[in-house]
Amino acid sequence: MHELWQAIAAGASPDFDALAEALVDSIGLVARFGATPQDADWHAEGDVREHTQRVLAATYEELAAGGAAVGAERRLALVLAAVLHDVGKPLVTREREIDCRMRMVSPAHADRGRSYLALKLSALELPAAVTREVLALVGLHHEPRFLVLKSRPAREYLRLARLADLDLLYHLCRADMRGRVCPDLRSQLDQIELFRLFAEDYGAWGNRHPYRDVERQIDGELASGSPRFRRLAVCSAIRDLENGTISTPEEAIARSYRYRDGFSHLVVLCGPSGSGKSTWVGAHGSDATVIALDEIRTQLSGRRGVQSDNGRVVHQARDLLKEALRRHRDVIWDATCLRRGHRAALLGLGFDYRALVTLVAFQVAEPELVARNRTRAHPVPARVLEDQIRAFDWPYLDEAHEVNVVED
Repeated sequence: MHELWQAIAAGASPDFDALAEALVDSIGLVARFGATPQDADWHAEGDVREHTQRVLAATYEELAAGGAAVGAERRLALVLAAVLHDVGKPLVTREREIDCRMRMVSPAHADRGRSYLALKLSALELPAAVTREVLALVGLHHEPRFLVLKSRPAREYLRLARLADLDLLYHLCRADMRGRVCPDLRSQLDQIELFRLFAEDYGAWGNRHPYRDVERQIDGELASGSPRFRRLAVCSAIRDLENGTISTPEEAIARSYRYRDGFSHLVVLCGPSGSGKSTWVGAHGSDATVIALDEIRTQLSGRRGVQSDNGRVVHQARDLLKEALRRHRDVIWDATCLRRGHRAALLGLGFDYRALVTLVAFQVAEPELVARNRTRAHPVPARVLEDQIRAFDWPYLDEAHEVNVVED
């Protein structure tokens, strides 16, 4: 691990310039913070660089005040998230007319920033737990105020507790607001305090496993079933509770009759070319039906790189998938699946057929992807690989029953 990361974990508080210098080779957008403007009303302090410096300083104050009782890795995750929480803004900031005025907006910058970082953080040689937490904090740092503002129910607080460390998220949100100059600062900070109070009331605060009791109850009631059956019952219960389809574990147990006579396990792979998907299939796919779009493309056109007939390729692949799900066969979908919307259609089929649905995401540093591509039997053009990396929507834990990350 980089000496600077070790120092931060041990209690050091380097300034923005020191952190930017350590990050910029791997995370180039850091260099564009000073050239990325913000709205004069919402961020009167100035550009993204000025805001980030203020947020970093406020984060150190939060830590020094003892409000964030964190260990070494969690401290490092919070500091890195403070520096990178707006890393997506250079990608999306633009002017938009709002109430007959031109305003600076940065739509979906948190999610874009998270996806941008997913493969770049791998190059920093951080502990895996730190990487996961930084991605969660960056992608979800607006959620606490949103939950309060929209009066969202308890289940959404529990969902958020499953996706991120609420204590770290709370302190990042406070630092983010304290790094702003805006007329409604006090009310915004009050919303963050309400978030903490609601999270405590709902049993979400400090609870990274909010469904442990649900899991225990289901495992106990369905003890006669196979481990795989109980796994699907628990995963389905969590999904149904978070969607509001059910409200008690007893309902989940009653609904398990739908797959007691058999079910598929659908595994959807996602990652750019060269990230290791085919190798993973070779190691794990011996007992499954493997649907590989490149192979279907080769069968139809004679060449795996031909993209002109993608509609027919996907149509045939989906027909094969439906047939496998109908027959309760385990199936692996082997394709890049970079866009969240495209994945959602496949995962939705699995849910509709009452399968156990697993998403496997491949997290390989960009330089390694480029190097691997050069030595592949079927390399893609460099421009295509760049486009894939840019298009990759890094998955959230609630996209499927299970989301597994394969690290480089």
